[in-house]
Amino acid sequence: EELAAGLEQRAYDVAQRRGGAAAAATLERAAELSPLLTDRWRRLVSAVELASTQPSSARHAREVLEQCADPVLRARAAMVLADEHMPVSEGSALLEDVLHDLPRGEVAEAVLALRARVAMHQLDLAALDGIDEFLAAWEAEERLSWRCAGMLGEIATFRGRHREAAQWLLRARADSEHEDPDTLPLYSMFDWVVAASYLGDVPMNEPPASTRRVAGLPLMRATRDPVWLAVDDLLACAAAQREGPFALSTAIARTALGYGVSLGGLETALQSRLVHVLGAVGDDAGAGAVIDALDSCAELLDMPWEGLWSSHSRGLLHLLAGRPEAAAAALARFDGIAYLGRGVRDAVAPSLALLVEAYAGSGRADDARRIAADLDRWLDGCYDPLGGAYVHSGHALAATDDPD
Repeated sequence: EELAAGLEQRAYDVAQRRGGAAAAATLERAAELSPLLTDRWRRLVSAVELASTQPSSARHAREVLEQCADPVLRARAAMVLADEHMPVSEGSALLEDVLHDLPRGEVAEAVLALRARVAMHQLDLAALDGIDEFLAAWEAEERLSWRCAGMLGEIATFRGRHREAAQWLLRARADSEHEDPDTLPLYSMFDWVVAASYLGDVPMNEPPASTRRVAGLPLMRATRDPVWLAVDDLLACAAAQREGPFALSTAIARTALGYGVSLGGLETALQSRLVHVLGAVGDDAGAGAVIDALDSCAELLDMPWEGLWSSHSRGLLHLLAGRPEAAAAALARFDGIAYLGRGVRDAVAPSLALLVEAYAGSGRADDARRIAADLDRWLDGCYDPLGGAYVHSGHALAATDDPD
């Protein structure tokens, strides 16, 4: 046990210098040497989380699920397996199975994570039924964690309830101020970093978002795990897309897409940003090839939500090329859509803004005004300044009589 404990401590030092895969290998060796099963499973689950995208992570996660009796360790292993190595439908079924065995203190986060996962990725809003009653009963007995508050902010945003979302997100930000990023597990690190950004400072260049990015993202990048590298690259790509040069945004996106592993939803977001840049510089052929790859990725991921980026990208490309009728056809699935997604910077809001432009440009003035009104309704109460920009541009393009 003394040798195993020494290796475990060394693993976290290795993570800072050589990355998550090397640290995971050290923890795997520590698990092998552990005389007690409780220590073995704890160390093996930590290894699974440190190298979550590696094949060895999936193998060890399945081993934990088959042989370990601890419900919390089983749930942690299942979360990695579901998020990184299984289609959404299969992963959700797995998480549903392990949920029932969790102790009371873990249930709220697990329920929210599962329901948010199904609702957002499978576009199944029925997964959110009853969630308000569940939370009211829980809060009556004990305060929900900051992670729960952050997830509730996401869920409220998905449903277009921006004022409710703001309350939860502000609470998540306040309640997580005491956290030390050096001690957070990686799956919580991302939540801690972005808890300050959902309210509208997604560029993360103003406090407290910037301070969290400075503290948290380098720690994730130090793992050398492709997924965590891609998280940082996605933010940098978006910044370069806004501020220029376009060549830098393109290079960052291609670098992240070239890591050689599945990046899940990050992959479709990166591909969409690449379409934006290539279309803006007139490279229709290059943008079209990326859209084809985006289609294949969304189908492979079994995530209908990620497929929305494909329609968005096709519509954008047609508009940039002066083809409003074709853009309207490509964006038709957003006409009457019943959910907003993870905020203004996800696929729906910018696609509705494009659809207003497409309808206006193809002479469908009534449809343009209708979608502008929908956009106004979906973004009512949104804190993100980009939301206001979409609403005002929509009214301007549709030539509505809105006094604002």
